[in-house]
This record gives sequence, C-alpha cells and structure tokens, in this order.
Amino acid sequence: MPLRPVSAAPFAIGAAALFLAAGCDDIASSASTRASSLGSEPAGTSVDQLPVLPHPTLAPVVMTESDRLVLRLIEHACRNADAPAFVDAFIASAAVRRSYLAPTVDYSAPGLSAPIPLDREEYDHFPIEMFDYYRRPVMPRGPDDYIEIIVEQGQGNQIAVEWTRVRYEGDTGEGDGLGTPYKLDGQPYRAGTSGTDGKLLFKPAEGCWQLVADIRYTTPAPRP
Repeated sequence: MPLRPVSAAPFAIGAAALFLAAGCDDIASSASTRASSLGSEPAGTSVDQLPVLPHPTLAPVVMTESDRLVLRLIEHACRNADAPAFVDAFIASAAVRRSYLAPTVDYSAPGLSAPIPLDREEYDHFPIEMFDYYRRPVMPRGPDDYIEIIVEQGQGNQIAVEWTRVRYEGDTGEGDGLGTPYKLDGQPYRAGTSGTDGKLLFKPAEGCWQLVADIRYTTPAPRP
C-alpha cells in the first residue's frame, strides 16, 4: 500500500501544542529509561568516510524546560500514533531526538556509492532544526532558507518525511508572516512534486518510531 500524506504545515511546534504536551504525566522517567537502553550498541562505520560532514545536531542529554515540554509532546504522539506530531517534536529538540534514533542510521548522499550505516552516537547529520517555531536547514545556503515537509504514513506504520528547502516571497495574508514558498531554483514549491532535497525514514520501534535512514538528493551546503 502506498504511503499517504498526512501533513505539510509550514510551522514546527506552536504554543498550543506545547501547552497540550504539558498536560501529559509520567513521561520523563520512561524517556530516561529509553535513552539508557539505547546507549549500549556497538560502534558502526566512522563518519570520516563521509565526503561532507554537516554541523553536529546531537546535544548532550541535558534537558532544558523546552526539551521537557517536547519530551511530553513526543510521548503523547507515540501513544496516539500521531505521525505529524511525532515528526514536529523530533525536529524540535536535539536532546529528545537522540532517544528516537535506531541503533544504526543509514546515511545516503550524492557521491556515495552506497548508504553508510552510522552508529547512533556517530550520527550528527540531522538536516532540520527549529527557529522561532519555523523549520530551518541546519546548513543553509542563505539567511532566508526555510524548510517545507511532507509527512507520509504507510500501512506498516512506517513514516517517510520529504523535506525541501524554500524561500518565501510576498505575504500570504494569513498572518504567518512568511509568504509564498519558492524552491531554491526559483520554481514555486508545490507539495508532493519532485525536486525535494531529502527524505527521512522512520520505522516503528518500542511503541513509537525510530529514525532509520537519512537520504539526501542534493549535495549538502558547505560549512559557512
């Protein structure tokens, strides 16, 4: 059965979602147990084999108040099999994200003859971050780069996230202050069309999902 799209919103996590997340109980202890159980896998292929090394995005496991709110949100999303909410929370916090990586993450990019399996402790390639509730590329090509995503959920409960770098022009008149999205080649962005920058694959695991593959269709931007 083909994957079905379930989300294409330009925002990551809003204040309303965080407010709802704050109402969930008994979350931190279960996540701590999850993080502990995920930290004992053997090391995989060295990242030195990769042609381009983006900036690290895995922070030490020191939870801020914002991280704790995201932690509650992601656990709530897991319990409700809410793929879009899970993905937004996964993007929002590096400290939370590391608990939802598979033991190895397959990294693919132009110039690689085959995917490179990276141990979860070596994987520091996650391409998206959140800034003021907007998705931004970790390695932007310019100061006005943002990211649009499409979240698709398959019959086996796997998740595929197509992501595309965009720049906004004009004003949509809807109060989001962004405007109309255009891809970096100047073409209008239309959800579900070709020309995306990459794909993230998640598979069900431990009552939730884990990132298993990071696939790039374009060469990552150079370090600024």
